[in-house]
Amino acid sequence: MSLFNINYHKIASINIFSYQEYDVFVKAISWIINRKLDLAYRLCCRFNAEVQGNPGLGCDWTTRWHNGIPSHLETICINTMNTTNSSLVAAGAIYLQFSGVSSRKVAIFAKRLYDEHIVTEKISLEQIRYIDSQISCERHFDSYKKSGIRSYIFSAVLDNSTCPICGNLDGHSFSVSERKIGINCPPMHIGCRCTTISSPIMSNATRCIWNPITHKSEIVPYINYAEWCQKYK
Repeated sequence: MSLFNINYHKIASINIFSYQEYDVFVKAISWIINRKLDLAYRLCCRFNAEVQGNPGLGCDWTTRWHNGIPSHLETICINTMNTTNSSLVAAGAIYLQFSGVSSRKVAIFAKRLYDEHIVTEKISLEQIRYIDSQISCERHFDSYKKSGIRSYIFSAVLDNSTCPICGNLDGHSFSVSERKIGINCPPMHIGCRCTTISSPIMSNATRCIWNPITHKSEIVPYINYAEWCQKYK
C-alpha cells in the first residue's frame, strides 16, 4: 500500500467528532515537527470539512484531505523547517497554513502547550506571523513561476504604521530570479505587512489606502508610498 493510501486511511479511521480544535492543533503540531506533513495536512482539512463546516470562501476541504498535501506546499514547508531556528515556531506557522485559522488563535494554542508543560519553549504571535508570512511569500512566488511571471512589484501598506524601509521599496519592480526576503521581498522584518503583486501595473489599477484626514480606508487610483506621503503626511 502506498504512503498516500496509508495516510488517507489513517486519517479516515480517526473519530474526528471526538476532537476539539485544540486536540487537532496538538496532534498536527506533533506530526509537523516529526516531518509527517501529509498526515497533519489531511487532519486539518478533514476537521474543517466535517466538524467546522467548511470555513473559508470557496475552500473545498474535503477534496484537500482526500488528495493530501500538494507537493509544492510540502517542499516549502520542509524548507521552512530546515531554515527556521525554532521547530515550534515553524510548526505553528505551517499549521496556520494548513488549517486557515487565525494567527492569534495559533498563538493562544501555543501558549497553552507551554502552560501545560507539553513544550518547554514559549513562542510569540509575532514570531508565528513572521514565518507564516515567509511561507505565504514562497507560495506566491511558486505561483509566479508557474505562470511565467518574471518580475514583481513590492507593495507596502499605505498608512502611518509603515516603516521607511518598506515605504521606500513600495512600487518598485524586481526580477523574480533576484528576489531576497528581507532585502527586496517581504517580509522585511517581524511585523511586516507588505506583499507583492505581479507587474506591470495596469493603467486603471486602484489601491486601498488609509486616509489620515478622514480616518477611513479609501480606494483610490494607484499611487505609491512616496505619493501617499506627499498627499497625506
